[in-house]
Parts: sequence; C-alpha cells; structure tokens
Amino acid sequence: MTRKFWTKEEDNLVIEKFPHVNTIEIAKVLNRSYGSVARRANFLQLKKTDEFMKSDLSGRNNNLSNLGINRIVCKRRNNNKKRRVFNR
Repeated sequence: MTRKFWTKEEDNLVIEKFPHVNTIEIAKVLNRSYGSVARRANFLQLKKTDEFMKSDLSGRNNNLSNLGINRIVCKRRNNNKKRRVFNR
C-alpha cells in the first residue's frame, strides 16, 4: 500500500465539513477510508458539533441503515475461533 499525503485542499474540506457532516460521507468524497479521515480530523483538532451529535445523521440512534451499515462484524485475532456478528 502506498502512502497518500494530504493536500491543503483536502485539509480545507475536512476543516469545513467535519464538524457537521458524517465522516463516512467525507471519506467517500475524498476517496479515503473512514479511519484516515477520522485520524486527520483528530490531528487537526476538530470535533463534531453538539447539534450534529444529537441528530439522526450522527448514527447515534442505532439507525445505521441509512448509511449502508447494517451489521458489525468483529474478527478475533485467532482465526480458529468463530466470528461474532452483531446485527443492528
């Protein structure tokens, strides 16, 4: 995997959108992973607004299906054991 450096334009987009837009949506626009955007926002010392965190878009109301996420799969480090699947 090659390292993709952050451009000033990408940083500006994250600074502008991160406080009030779902991180998954920002990741799609930037063609980056969720974790990459979340780590960059942390590096830039950004936080979500209280209004966003209380809204349905934050995903905090256990309704992740509107974001295309309906299952969370947890893999164990030892591949011999079963995977646990949590449906939401």
